[in-house]
Amino acid sequence: MKDKPQQGQRREVKLVRLNGDSSWLIQIPIAAQSYRSESRKTTFNLLVDPWLNPSSQVDAHPLFSEQVRLQPSSFGSIKQLDHHLRSSTSSPSTHHDLDPPSGLDAILLSHPFTDHSHPQTLLDDESYKRYPFFTTSYSTPSFLGLIPDRERSSVEYHQLDQTSSNLDRVTSSSRALPQGVGMFHLPTREWSGPAWKKLHGAILILHSLSSSPESTSSILYTPHGTCPTSIPSLLSDRSDDHRDPSLSRILLHPFHRQSLPLLGPISLGFPNVIDLIRSGTYRPNLILSTHDEEKEARGLVGRLLSREVWDLQACREAIQELLVSEQHHPNTPTEHPVHHAMRVEILKTGQEASL
Repeated sequence: MKDKPQQGQRREVKLVRLNGDSSWLIQIPIAAQSYRSESRKTTFNLLVDPWLNPSSQVDAHPLFSEQVRLQPSSFGSIKQLDHHLRSSTSSPSTHHDLDPPSGLDAILLSHPFTDHSHPQTLLDDESYKRYPFFTTSYSTPSFLGLIPDRERSSVEYHQLDQTSSNLDRVTSSSRALPQGVGMFHLPTREWSGPAWKKLHGAILILHSLSSSPESTSSILYTPHGTCPTSIPSLLSDRSDDHRDPSLSRILLHPFHRQSLPLLGPISLGFPNVIDLIRSGTYRPNLILSTHDEEKEARGLVGRLLSREVWDLQACREAIQELLVSEQHHPNTPTEHPVHHAMRVEILKTGQEASL
């Protein structure tokens, strides 16, 4: 899944899939700096939506919705993951040879639902006390609701800014982030049902090893899918004319389309990926599947949920058809040959991708 880097190539961001659902370790290269307790920090280790504990996921009540993962996660707890990071040697493909082992730095909770903010995982070994958390306006109440009132003062959390415009301030989105990393919550601008706004937002991560806005790479994480109208215009192809073509643009998005009666689509699936690209809203050079695991579903939701499966071949063919179509219509707003290389991958638990 990982291309061998050439000598002298820029340092890569690495994404490791931790379970079949939507838990990820994102390792972001940063300029050497003092960060928290480390004097020479060169990699920012971000844990995303951890559901590592083998227990099931329940929304409201098991009779309403309960899901059981059929495949175990790479690590059974946040503590195990942190220990692994601290005891591992650095990989020369993504880090400098002299990088010391570095532990987990922060945890991101993108959504309020318990498959993103899994109680048993967060409460195990009081992990909520040991790491800084980044939350959204929707996930903050659910996260704090897990913690006893008397212990909330010992919890470090930072609610992400909601933004739709100025994204050049990479280094100042939060003082809790290392220099050169910015993280933003992109709430959906549309409404198509009672749960739409909580489901269809996105997290934007910007990172750069220099101070130039033109040298900024991005990761767009939207585990239920988000609409083109919700993406800031500064991320569109029309704003890319002066950017370094070697910069990475990574999209984590569901491939399967899932729907519920009355609520409508709860996962927008790969057709929405095509919409994001065709509209020129966000044109990635790596597309990774997330939140598609077919779990054992119990309760009312499990009986009503419908799923349209998109396998890897179908997704790659859809991308190829789009690129061929663009070649025959050179006046389309997304016609930027530098971004025509698009990898589409479905990683298994424990696999990684770098870019």
